[in-house]
Amino acid sequence: AKEGSFKNLFNTSGVQYRELKVADKIKAGLTESEALKLLANNGKLIKRPFLLTDKDGVVGFRAEEWALVLGK
Repeated sequence: AKEGSFKNLFNTSGVQYRELKVADKIKAGLTESEALKLLANNGKLIKRPFLLTDKDGVVGFRAEEWALVLGK
Protein backbone atom coordinates (compact mmCIF):
# COMPACT_ATOMS: atom_id res chain seq x y z
CA ALA A 1 0.00 0.00 0.00
CA LYS A 2 1.25 3.46 -0.77
CA GLU A 3 2.88 5.08 2.23
CA GLY A 4 1.53 2.09 4.08
CA SER A 5 2.31 -0.13 6.95
CA PHE A 6 0.59 -2.92 8.79
CA LYS A 7 -1.52 -0.25 10.53
CA ASN A 8 -3.46 0.31 7.32
CA LEU A 9 -4.77 -3.27 7.47
CA PHE A 10 -6.81 -2.57 10.62
CA ASN A 11 -10.52 -1.79 10.36
CA THR A 12 -10.39 1.24 12.63
CA SER A 13 -14.17 1.71 12.57
CA GLY A 14 -14.89 -1.83 13.75
CA VAL A 15 -16.22 -2.83 17.15
CA GLN A 16 -13.37 -5.30 17.74
CA TYR A 17 -10.79 -2.58 17.06
CA ARG A 18 -12.30 -0.49 19.86
CA GLU A 19 -12.97 -3.39 22.25
CA LEU A 20 -9.42 -4.68 21.96
CA LYS A 21 -8.04 -1.14 22.25
CA VAL A 22 -5.85 -1.68 19.20
CA ALA A 23 -5.19 2.06 18.79
CA ASP A 24 -3.69 2.13 22.28
CA LYS A 25 -1.57 -0.93 21.47
CA ILE A 26 -0.27 0.75 18.31
CA LYS A 27 0.59 3.92 20.24
CA ALA A 28 2.37 1.76 22.84
CA GLY A 29 4.62 0.30 20.15
CA LEU A 30 2.79 -2.72 18.74
CA THR A 31 5.26 -4.55 16.53
CA GLU A 32 4.46 -5.74 13.03
CA SER A 33 4.69 -9.33 14.24
CA GLU A 34 2.23 -8.67 17.08
CA ALA A 35 -0.11 -6.83 14.70
CA LEU A 36 -0.10 -9.68 12.19
CA LYS A 37 -0.88 -12.12 14.98
CA LEU A 38 -3.87 -9.99 16.05
CA LEU A 39 -5.10 -9.76 12.45
CA ALA A 40 -4.62 -13.49 11.84
CA ASN A 41 -6.61 -14.39 14.94
CA ASN A 42 -9.50 -11.98 14.41
CA GLY A 43 -10.79 -11.45 10.88
CA LYS A 44 -13.09 -8.65 12.05
CA LEU A 45 -10.00 -6.50 12.64
CA ILE A 46 -9.06 -6.61 8.95
CA LYS A 47 -10.01 -3.71 6.71
CA ARG A 48 -11.50 -5.08 3.51
CA PRO A 49 -11.11 -5.31 0.67
CA PHE A 50 -7.39 -5.29 0.23
CA LEU A 51 -5.12 -6.31 -2.60
CA LEU A 52 -1.45 -7.13 -2.33
CA THR A 53 0.79 -7.89 -5.29
CA ASP A 54 4.49 -8.60 -5.45
CA LYS A 55 5.06 -4.90 -6.26
CA ASP A 56 2.28 -2.90 -4.64
CA GLY A 57 -0.98 -3.02 -2.77
CA VAL A 58 -4.07 -1.12 -1.77
CA VAL A 59 -6.31 -1.30 1.29
CA GLY A 60 -9.96 -0.28 1.09
CA PHE A 61 -11.81 0.20 -2.16
CA ARG A 62 -10.81 3.22 -4.16
CA ALA A 63 -11.37 2.41 -7.84
CA GLU A 64 -8.53 4.61 -9.12
CA GLU A 65 -5.95 2.96 -6.86
CA TRP A 66 -7.15 -0.55 -7.69
CA ALA A 67 -6.91 0.26 -11.42
CA LEU A 68 -3.34 1.48 -10.95
CA VAL A 69 -2.28 -1.60 -8.99
CA LEU A 70 -3.97 -3.93 -11.47
CA GLY A 71 -2.47 -2.05 -14.41
CA LYS A 72 -5.80 -1.06 -15.95
